Amino acid sequence: MLLAATLWVDPAHAGNFTSISSAVAAAAPGDTIKVVPGIYQESVAVPSTLANLTIVGGQAQFAGQKGPSIIQSDTDGINLGANDDMVKGFTIEPQTTAGFDTADGIVISSGSGDSILDNTIEDESSGVLVIADGSTISGNTIEESVNGVVIDGSGDTVSGNTLEFDGGPTPVSGGIVGGAFGSITVSGNTVEHNYQNGINVTATTTATVIGKTVEDTSAGPGVQVYSEASAVVELNVLNSNGGYGLDVIGAETATVLGNTANDNTSTGLNVIASTSATVSSNTTKGNGDNGIFANAPQITLDGNTSNSNQGSGFITPTGTITVTTATLIGNTANNNGIDGLVVESGSATFNENTANGNVYGAVIEATGQATVLGNTTNKDALGMEVFAGSETVSSNTANSNINDGIFVDGGPGTISDNTADSNLGAAANGGAGIAIEGNVTTIIGNTTSNNVGDGLLLASVSGANITINTAKGNGNNGIELEGSNDNTLSANTASSNLADGIVADDGSSGNVITDNTALKNGAFDLADTSTGGTGTAGTDNTWSDNTANTANPAGLL
Repeated sequence: MLLAATLWVDPAHAGNFTSISSAVAAAAPGDTIKVVPGIYQESVAVPSTLANLTIVGGQAQFAGQKGPSIIQSDTDGINLGANDDMVKGFTIEPQTTAGFDTADGIVISSGSGDSILDNTIEDESSGVLVIADGSTISGNTIEESVNGVVIDGSGDTVSGNTLEFDGGPTPVSGGIVGGAFGSITVSGNTVEHNYQNGINVTATTTATVIGKTVEDTSAGPGVQVYSEASAVVELNVLNSNGGYGLDVIGAETATVLGNTANDNTSTGLNVIASTSATVSSNTTKGNGDNGIFANAPQITLDGNTSNSNQGSGFITPTGTITVTTATLIGNTANNNGIDGLVVESGSATFNENTANGNVYGAVIEATGQATVLGNTTNKDALGMEVFAGSETVSSNTANSNINDGIFVDGGPGTISDNTADSNLGAAANGGAGIAIEGNVTTIIGNTTSNNVGDGLLLASVSGANITINTAKGNGNNGIELEGSNDNTLSANTASSNLADGIVADDGSSGNVITDNTALKNGAFDLADTSTGGTGTAGTDNTWSDNTANTANPAGLL
């Protein structure tokens, strides 16, 4: 069994190899070739029989040998055809201007398990081209090439590289471009100032893109990931790119975690998956379209912040893919140009989100159940809208919005313990602190105060139990029934409102209004404009046991 040998390439000293190619020709599998600093005008080819070979540049055999080992070639600088070879520590560049952007710096043309480490490569067609499986491309600096790293294999890892000013005329050129018949992992790279794409990877199983920085891509997305199975994108900084910060398409499942996407010309994070998408703990700001766009049958958005985007902060629409289940928890969307958070789905869970200073703070559209708990929507054009087949809307706060604080158009469900204060929607436009339409079952424990319009407006509501709500200091009516029938209003408080305390309009009938307190209201404490009915005082409704000082008609007292 032969021991592995070390071969030196040192043209200035007798007894050493004068070229890298001659050392390769003399090497055996497992050997190491050390190359002293200098310029080597050659193209190095490693045959398929020479596995486990290590070629290292920038090595000093004698004192005073300093600097890089530079390979200059107008064809491929190094071509590896064997398994488990390593190339480390070289500078590779064209020999003449004729070689600019025409050949490749390092090519892995076959084999598996090769490593390309800590090289500097400039002005090539591809800095590193991998047509093999299980390769590691790490710690390299690749600049001003058509492509920085191109992957056409499976199980390859591209990590810790710096890729700048790469990218050519084709739409898929850029810093890192990969097409894997299997998996690919891209992590910890710095990819800046590239032309078409920062990172563009495709995989048939799992595509993973983790950290670090992808910025200033001029004509395309910072990161684009296409996977037929799973896409994982974590902890990247994706800023100032010419399209999306991140574009995930085609994956069955997508996980997008802890990324920052700011100041991109289109959407910060664009995530489309055929089965599920989880988007968590990301930050987007100042993007030219939406902060986060997610479309998948099952969507989870958790703990993200999306502020000051020109479009919406978050949008999860039902489009080409129908969203069946959407879960949004603990997200923040402030000062966006359109809406804060938009959800369109079959069922929706929308809890503990904050949306301030947007056009619409939050829009939740669910054909089935919508659960909307503990959210804050302040200083939006409209605080919160909920359209649902059935709903639980509870413990939300909507203050100082330009129109309604909370608007619900729903089916059977509960609206409880919400607070709407100082919203500016005018009564003439149907404005209210809380406005409710539909077949809502229970309306309980809500507080509406100091709104310009009504405190609590119930329009076309039928068969609801409306109890223990408080309406105080509103600029129109405290609690108004508008075209609402067969409801029970009990134990509510309406005080110091500018118009009526509790009022039923002439389109409302069959309501039972009992045991309420209505005092110090500007027009009447109790009012009913319906006439010719069999209810109290000739109205269409039944009034009893209320505490009030004034009424119209007077027989309501």
